[in-house]
Amino acid sequence: MMRAHRTMIDRAFGLTPTVVVWVLIGLAIGTPAAADNGASKTVLLLYGESRLLPSIVVADESLRSTLTARSPTPIHFHTEYLESLSSAAGPSLEPELARLLTKKYARAKPDVIIAGRGAAHFVLERRASIFPNVPVVLFGVERTAKSALGPGAVAVSATPDWAATLELALRLHPDTRRVVVVHGAGPLDRAWEAQARRNLAVYEPRIEVRHLAGLPLDTLLAEVSGLPAGTVILVGSVISDGIGRTVGAISAVERMASVSARPIYGLFEPLLGHGIVGGRLLTPSAHGVKAAELALRILSGESLGPGDSADNVGSAYMFDARQLTRLGISETALPPGSVVRFREPSLWKLYGWPLVAGLWVVAVETALIGGLLIERRRRHAAQRALAARLRFEHLLANLTAAFASLRPADVEATIDAALARVVDVLDIDRAGVAEFAPDGSIRFTHSQRRPGLTPISPSIALNEYPWTVARMRQGESVMFARVDDLPADAETDRQMFRRVGTRSFASVPLRVAGTVVGALRVASTRSERAWSAEFVQQLELLSEIFGNAFAAHRAEADHREQENRFRMMADAAPVMIWMAGTDSHHDFFNTRWLEFTGRPLEDELGIGWLAGVHPDDVDQCLEGYVDAFNERRPFRVEYRLRRHDGEYRSILDTGVARRTADDVFGGYVGSCVDVTEVRAAHRAVLDSSALSAAMLESLHGRVAALDARGVIVAVNHAWIDAADGISGLARTTVGDNYLDVCRSAAGNPDGHRALAAIEDVLAGRLASARVEYVCPGVDDARWFEMIVEPLKRPAGGVLIAHVEITERRRVEEEARLQRDELARALRLTTMGELAASLSHEMNQPLTAILTSAQAARRVMDTPDPERSEIIRAAVEYIIEDSKRAAQVIRRLRALFRKEHAERKPIDINELIMDVVALVRGDGVRRRVSMRFELAEGLPVVSGDAVQLQQVVLNLIMNAVEATALGDEPREVVVTTTQVEPGLLRLSVCDTGIGVDAAQLEKIFEPFVSTKIDGLGMGLSISRSIVQAHGGRIWATHNSDRGLTVQVEVPCEEQL
Repeated sequence: MMRAHRTMIDRAFGLTPTVVVWVLIGLAIGTPAAADNGASKTVLLLYGESRLLPSIVVADESLRSTLTARSPTPIHFHTEYLESLSSAAGPSLEPELARLLTKKYARAKPDVIIAGRGAAHFVLERRASIFPNVPVVLFGVERTAKSALGPGAVAVSATPDWAATLELALRLHPDTRRVVVVHGAGPLDRAWEAQARRNLAVYEPRIEVRHLAGLPLDTLLAEVSGLPAGTVILVGSVISDGIGRTVGAISAVERMASVSARPIYGLFEPLLGHGIVGGRLLTPSAHGVKAAELALRILSGESLGPGDSADNVGSAYMFDARQLTRLGISETALPPGSVVRFREPSLWKLYGWPLVAGLWVVAVETALIGGLLIERRRRHAAQRALAARLRFEHLLANLTAAFASLRPADVEATIDAALARVVDVLDIDRAGVAEFAPDGSIRFTHSQRRPGLTPISPSIALNEYPWTVARMRQGESVMFARVDDLPADAETDRQMFRRVGTRSFASVPLRVAGTVVGALRVASTRSERAWSAEFVQQLELLSEIFGNAFAAHRAEADHREQENRFRMMADAAPVMIWMAGTDSHHDFFNTRWLEFTGRPLEDELGIGWLAGVHPDDVDQCLEGYVDAFNERRPFRVEYRLRRHDGEYRSILDTGVARRTADDVFGGYVGSCVDVTEVRAAHRAVLDSSALSAAMLESLHGRVAALDARGVIVAVNHAWIDAADGISGLARTTVGDNYLDVCRSAAGNPDGHRALAAIEDVLAGRLASARVEYVCPGVDDARWFEMIVEPLKRPAGGVLIAHVEITERRRVEEEARLQRDELARALRLTTMGELAASLSHEMNQPLTAILTSAQAARRVMDTPDPERSEIIRAAVEYIIEDSKRAAQVIRRLRALFRKEHAERKPIDINELIMDVVALVRGDGVRRRVSMRFELAEGLPVVSGDAVQLQQVVLNLIMNAVEATALGDEPREVVVTTTQVEPGLLRLSVCDTGIGVDAAQLEKIFEPFVSTKIDGLGMGLSISRSIVQAHGGRIWATHNSDRGLTVQVEVPCEEQL
């Protein structure tokens, strides 16, 4: 790109291809080839001027070419343009730029810095903080005092010689009465204007000196076109006109020369050949070469200082021969050593030796015409390339300026607008900025396209473009002019590019702080396009601008977000927060503080907040705060602060020193809490603790409080005064772990049960627990109950109490015995009521036995040959009927047992059928039918079979009796089912007369009966039996008539 760049500049400034060729040959012959025999060097180029300034373009090219050609090691260039910051309105952005450069080059310090005139002040002022110990070469600057450079800095000075150029013009044009000095409106233009006014002020007594500065180009041309005779025009710096348009000194000179015949003089070599006569001209290429030579000495290991600076480099008298001829100025009038360019061939050279060269005239003319045509075509191409280059430079300048002062909220829209400009300036069809996603894909955050093109997917999956995505994520540039140029292993990518209509593609990595975070990509869909080296470098420059913009605005956005987050957190915090600067004065109070005091922020800032402190607490508050501030230590102070309602509240103020990442003191931050209620609550807690201790002492039994770990935290005197341990456990007191004591009771089942109960309540598995246990005594055993209740507090814990229940157990045992006697009496009464039915049940098998025996005797008296078979059958009937009678007797004996049976597994269906066998006859007698819907495969119930038989007997008998008094049909339905795992339900439904709604809940109470001769104890005893088995019993009205009595009892869970 540098060779193409140089060619465009040379052609634009009038250098012929022959001169360029000889210059390149001379460089190739005179400079040894660079050998990569060592580590590469990094050179940072800093410019404070616009990229569009021709002097910067020439100097930059000479710098790069000289360093590249003469350095024995590879040179890596980094370029930073600072013109957008220097031209930004409002406060200076140099501190922001300094932080950005510090972060950007923190890990990759350059070996030398070369800075132009516009960046010289910035570099000298901030090099110690940004680039410590890095040598600096300044060029194109005014003569600088060596003491101002500082160690490790050298300068190549080149001051525009206004006086010498004006003196030359006055000598060549003796009739000059006035001089018009033309200046632009840019920052550099204004600086040059100020210098010109100082240097030319001495000529004002001799001639009229007029400065045309900051005018719009049209106004300037109108002014210049009307200048009278005897006027000389002197052109300074013209980068932009008065309405902000980028003009450039070359364009301005060409336009002025086209509208005015007055002689024009300048100060820079690039203006020569575009309309100026000449002058004492500065040569930017010489400045760049000299600066490169000093940099090469530094890179080779020399230590240079201000004494090695070069003064007045690259200044010479130069003239345009065409302008001299137009104005009738002889070259003999020029200063000695003047350089004259663009001479026209003399008559002798054109027409000499006519006889000898006559035959060559036609050939020469043809060659000249062809050469002119070729030169014209080349010039037009160079002009188009230069125009494209200038458009691109203008794009870079605008993008840099736009992103430099951009608000974070405008980043998205500005990037989209910038990409639209890129599409237009680079004449491409698509452009986009892509970022890498965590899943391996690439997401297009911003994209632009020419009108008429369909949008593409905002995300590129890894499986869609595997070859392209892999290289983009590795930080490589990816480009092809034709889709067929892709390698064989990129077949998937080739098909996808064709599918979306991409014919040419190019992408360069997008870096933020040295890390590849995405890519800048462009594509052509209209035609295939070969990407030149210059185009690729332009993409890289654009990528660098986007990367710098992203980095700067990410940092700014992070900083603002942190500030906003802190303020939001501070305002949302339930405490009062303040901040103080390094001068100890408060500079921030959150909303909570302002709401508390009821004062505006302005009144609180500084030391205004002390107005709200109680007068008696001001000295003590200030003493604690100032002492801690001076010693940079944390502090905590309590004082009274006036609330918005006038009441003074106790405030606990805590503060700590703020320090930056570099451990630099930045002030204090603190928080305040209203502890008025806390102080009152503390006093209340003390009173509550005394009350709790008194209440603990008043509790009955041995009481202890345990924390969440099982450690005893409080006991009453009954616990301490216990003569022995509880349930065989070791004696315990405050501080002992009661759970460990229970665990150590090996072989003691009561200890293990107590441990399980306490752990279940502590873990929240049980709301409370009760465990009964027996302690052997001298005379008799004593019964105790351990009650475990959770402590309703955040820290958790339980309260356990051991209460003696010996008397209660004795009463309960007596009640049980009385209940059993009453139940047995009730069974006897029931059997009395069933006497007729039972006699029928016994009479049937006895009658059958008698009949079978009589038949057998008659058969024995006859000579029937088959009598043995008949007798055998009669005997079998006798045996079967005897078993029936025995079964009835067994059931009666089981029902009338008096002793208490231990619980055992019971088949509830079998138990029901045993009871039904006793009452079936009574049902037949009363003309009541019974139907059974017994579920199969029910789990067994653990219980007392006699007691459960009595419940079933009472329910069926009550149902039969109630149904017998009702209308047809008379039916009793007995149903069993498993309602849920571990629970069985027995239902007895009748069609009897039922009971009133008011009596429904009372029928289970003792001595409540709906029968005239009933005792009212059947259902009451049944409820006691069911509850003793862990179940429940209730009755409901049927929808038509009668009652349904339901019993639920626990059962074993089936696997």
